[in-house]
Parts: sequence; C-alpha cells; structure tokens
Amino acid sequence: MILDLDLSSITITDRILHLPLLADSRNLCLPDNAIDAVITSPPYLTRIDYAMSTRPELLIMFDPKTLRTIRENTIGAPVIVDKYIKINSTWGKTCLQLLENVQKHGSKAATSYYLPNMLQYFRDIELSRREIIRVLKHNARAIIVVQSSYFKEHEIKLGDIYVEMGNNLGVKSEIVNREILRGHMAHVNTKSNQYKKGKIYFEDMVLLTK
Repeated sequence: MILDLDLSSITITDRILHLPLLADSRNLCLPDNAIDAVITSPPYLTRIDYAMSTRPELLIMFDPKTLRTIRENTIGAPVIVDKYIKINSTWGKTCLQLLENVQKHGSKAATSYYLPNMLQYFRDIELSRREIIRVLKHNARAIIVVQSSYFKEHEIKLGDIYVEMGNNLGVKSEIVNREILRGHMAHVNTKSNQYKKGKIYFEDMVLLTK
C-alpha cells in the first residue's frame, strides 16, 4: 500500500483538504451530503477489547477513568453498558435469525451476556451506518470491510447483515468481494471447534451507494 501511495501522482493539490477529526462514527460533526467517499473497517462482532489491547499506550496518554470511558464507548467492546436495547427489524432477517438463535441457545451466558452484547453492537452499527449515509453526497459510495465469526455453532454472517441493514436504510448495498481467511486467529483456540468443526471465516467488502 505504501508503494502504491508513493507511485501515485496528484497534481492538483490546491483542491485537497486535509482535516483530521476525532469523532464518534455514531455522531459525526459533519454536515449532510458533504463527503465524496468513505472507506472503513469497523470492529467485527468478535468481542475484541481494543482498548485493553492498547492499555499501556492509553494509560500513558490518559488516566484509568478515561480508559474505562473509551472501553464503554467503543463499538464492539465486550463491556455491556445498556441491557435494555430492543431488537430492531431494520437490522435485517439474517441478524434477527442470529439473535433468535442466541436467545434460544442453552449455553451458559447466552442470554445474560452474549445477547445484550450483540444487541449493543447492532444498535451502534445501525447508528454508525445512518451517519455514513447522512454525510455522503448523493450517488457517493462507501466501502465497508467486515469479517464473519461464530457464536458457538451459529455463523455470524456479518457481511450479509451489513448489506440487509444498508438496504433497509435506503441505500443500495452489496458484497463486491469475499475472501476466505486461512490464518484466522480463532483456529488457534482448539475450543472453538467444540460446537462446530471446520469453521470457515470470510472477509467481505460491502459497497454502499447512496
């Protein structure tokens, strides 16, 4: 990627605006219809604790209270901050089926932890998608890279969920590229095969067109 950037040639620099922003993707400080394109890869539904994985760096810059705040406000974080989120049909039939499977699952913590965690994730992702759609110009596009995962034996088809959610929010959505992940970290954990053997993980490129 670095080589590609070095080889690229941009001759009209007076029209380029560099504006770094620190913002929440669920509440962007940008006007409507202002952005030409979006390229993003949001957190996957894997309960990876991004804040704790960078804890030393964050504690150098901030105090422990701020670290806790970051954890509680990061999309996809394993911290449950709202247990009263309702299922929303806007999330699409694939998502609703997944949530039903989790709700009916007999494993420990399926309904006490995993279900609230997923509800929190999909609520936040919907808010983030609405903001992307709002700030995109008409006919502009967004590329969203996501990855599938599993809850026990149930596959979480995150790319399909993003497509259905986008379509329900009024933008054309489709998977334009899908790749099988060979070296997924989940394969390292042998316990991941307890409920389903031979799990296959995908990385999807979802295209939204406003």
